[in-house]
Amino acid sequence: MTDQPLQESITRFFTAEKYQIVEVIKEGRIFVVDSAMHGSRVVVKIDPLNPEHRPGRPKGIARGDSYIAQQRMENIFKVMKDFRFFSLCLPAVFGMGRFEDYFDWVIYKYYEGKVYPWSEKNNQSTELGGAAISPENASEVAMLVFDLTQVPVLKFSQKVETKNYPEELASLTISGEVAVKAELISAEELNQALTRLGVFYDKKVPTLYTIQNGDFYPRNFLKLKESIVLLDWESAGITTVEEVVAYGHLLMWNNPEWQKLFLSELHNLLDLNEEWLRMMQLLVALKQVIFWSDTSEEEISSARAAMCAAFRAASTS
Repeated sequence: MTDQPLQESITRFFTAEKYQIVEVIKEGRIFVVDSAMHGSRVVVKIDPLNPEHRPGRPKGIARGDSYIAQQRMENIFKVMKDFRFFSLCLPAVFGMGRFEDYFDWVIYKYYEGKVYPWSEKNNQSTELGGAAISPENASEVAMLVFDLTQVPVLKFSQKVETKNYPEELASLTISGEVAVKAELISAEELNQALTRLGVFYDKKVPTLYTIQNGDFYPRNFLKLKESIVLLDWESAGITTVEEVVAYGHLLMWNNPEWQKLFLSELHNLLDLNEEWLRMMQLLVALKQVIFWSDTSEEEISSARAAMCAAFRAASTS
């Protein structure tokens, strides 16, 4: 729940901008509003500056790198607007800023479409792990990945940081203890995974980097008639394409036919590095176990069990 001072600040912001709230989404962080200024319906996304006020985001989980999220997103969109894509549609941004040191805000165009049905919660069994998504959708999402790889990462110059995988291991050594204390994985399993990743990083160099939104999964895919709007770019950065693939594949754990077709389509489109893909499957599974470590067992026991199983499978592959 949004705390009272933050809620009051949000109310003041909407009043000042003369926004009429139509719908509240995602526990008070995303709002569909009618805007007199824009003469249309828009989407306002709120990102509280205080980590305590970010529902669903564990304490200490930041935006992902040292740049201010909005400036990074603006730099990325300036480059990507010059490219034509097969399936990818970038969300149109009307404005962004900070309000009263309580939150950052971004105003997006409102699109007449729906995000793909997905959930991690036990009480939404029909959407759990992407079970309700048609396998035919896999080819569209594979094309999204292909579109992302078509933008040369050098175009972003030094304004967008390229992920440093060895450096990430240091933080996982600390955050991984959360999963160990929750008895989701053992200390030995964590150490073995981190050692294996460290040895791999010392010997191998990524063969294909790509720009990505930072959270490539179905709830950020908004389907339009002939394209897909890829949402949530506040944590965008440059990573290996294999990490994007591994993450998108993992979070569809409850739809194995979709997963199979997704990888099959991608192998037709891209020259994926199989070694990097296996290592990224281990990495993203470990990170997801950590991410869901302190969430209610009653709420996401099935999803968490699936992440632990994926981590152990990747550990032995």
